[in-house]
Amino acid sequence: MLLLGLTFLGCQENSEQVVPPVVENNTTVELTPIWTPDDLRSNLDTLMGFGVPNPFSIMDRYVELYDEGGTPSCPGTNYNFDGAEADNVGCYTEAGYFYAGL
Repeated sequence: MLLLGLTFLGCQENSEQVVPPVVENNTTVELTPIWTPDDLRSNLDTLMGFGVPNPFSIMDRYVELYDEGGTPSCPGTNYNFDGAEADNVGCYTEAGYFYAGL
């Protein structure tokens, strides 16, 4: 947690931080921080209380849905959208599943 906090705080104890201006379309835009370093510490502690998300449950559900409705022609094989009917517009399987994407 300390390493993550130092990454965001830049190892500074100074609460007065200098924010460099940003130039957009030849116009200088002055940015002002929304959070103080204390706000950031508090919000990071709150965020870390939720824990790190587990991607495996999402991937397991994806594989289950793919296995249930996918065919070699739509969307493809080996969990890839490589079927002859699959493209960015998408395709429907005979069972009525819709797959789209790359």
